[in-house]
Amino acid sequence: MAEDEYAERWKQRKLQEMKKLLSEKAEEGKGEEMKLDWRKTLSSVLTGRGPEVFKAAEKQHPKAALSVGMELARLIHEGRVAGPITGETLYQLFRSLGIRVRLDTEIVYLEHGEKKTIGEKMRGE
Repeated sequence: MAEDEYAERWKQRKLQEMKKLLSEKAEEGKGEEMKLDWRKTLSSVLTGRGPEVFKAAEKQHPKAALSVGMELARLIHEGRVAGPITGETLYQLFRSLGIRVRLDTEIVYLEHGEKKTIGEKMRGE
C-alpha cells in the first residue's frame, strides 16, 4: 500500500509540474504576441507628426521608447486610451516622463509656388 500511495503522490506532483509549465509557456506566448502586435496597434492611432515623433524617440532613447510604446499599446487594447494621438500629444507625453526628444525642424517659405528654406531665403537663392 505504501508503494501505491508513493506512486500516486509522485504522479500528482508530476501532473502539477506539467500544468505549471504549460501555463508559463502560455503566458510567454501572450507576451511575445503583444511584443509583435504593439507596433501595429500604436501606428493605427498615431496621426499627424506622431509617427515622426515616435521614430525620433526610438533613435534617441530606444529603451524608453520601447517601454512607452508597449505601455500605450496595452492601454489602447484595454480601452483606457482612445482616439488619435497627435505628434504634439506624444511629444508632451515623452516630455512629462522626462524624455527629451529632439525633432528635425525647418522653416519653409512659399515664394512664387516654390518652397524655400530660411537659409535659401537669406542667401537670396
